Order: sequence, then structure tokens, then C-alpha cells
Amino acid sequence: MTIKIKWIFMRFAKLFGAATLFASMIASVQAGTIVTVKVKNSTTGPAAYTFEYFSGSVAPTPSTILPSATTTFALTSVADTVSGMRFVYTSGNKKCRFAASHQVNPTTKAPSWTKMGTSTGSDKATCNANITAIQSAPPYNYTVEFEIK
Repeated sequence: MTIKIKWIFMRFAKLFGAATLFASMIASVQAGTIVTVKVKNSTTGPAAYTFEYFSGSVAPTPSTILPSATTTFALTSVADTVSGMRFVYTSGNKKCRFAASHQVNPTTKAPSWTKMGTSTGSDKATCNANITAIQSAPPYNYTVEFEIK
């Protein structure tokens, strides 16, 4: 009887150790960066959205923005060490390609952020891009604001 109890105890200890290891592995997986994205349409017509690239998932899905309106969505990247996006808004012949990203240097662990707004339409547009908030420690969340004029 005591051998059976000892065997059950040893079996439980092995299972508990494996469960603890699995839980610590899950906890060590780092969450992705959340990027809050705001896009303002300062043109006189609606600005239509065109997808190019997102590193991760976006909610809600970006869509057309009415004149003088702003839309907001969030990108959740696949890791906290890197994020990226590129998309286009078009209003009439004005077109802006917007992009933003961040990356963490693997050696120094220092994060860096980039943003860009480029006019690509047949009519010159003003395409503003500003990073308005950053979290300089993991998960490196940030806010980027874009504007098409």
C-alpha cells in the first residue's frame, strides 16, 4: 500500500512540475505592441481606405472617412519587439501613403519608432504623420496620428 501511495505522489510531482514549466513558458511569451492609430480627413471629400500591410491584427477595420472626420483603430502586433503598418487614404486626386513602425535593437534593447506620410496622388496632398505618445518599456505601445489634407 505504501509503495502505491509513493508512486502516486511521485507521479503527481512530475505532473505538477510539467504544469509549472508549461505555465512559466506561456507567461514568458511577450504580448504584442498595441498601436493606437488616428487618421484625420482634412479634405473636402470622403477619404477611401486601401490596405497595404499590417504586422498583426487591426480592430476595427479601417474604412472611408467623411470630410473633417477622424477614425481610430488599433493594431496589435505579433510581438513587442516589432510592429509595422502601411496603408493609403485617397480623396479625389489626393492620395497619402501612411506608414509607422517600431523595433527593438536586440543587442541594446533600445526601441526606436518611425512614421511617414507621403503624397502619391496626381494632386499634391499634405500628408502629416506624428507619433504623439510612446511607452519606452515593454510592450512599447504607441500612438500615431495621420492626416490627409
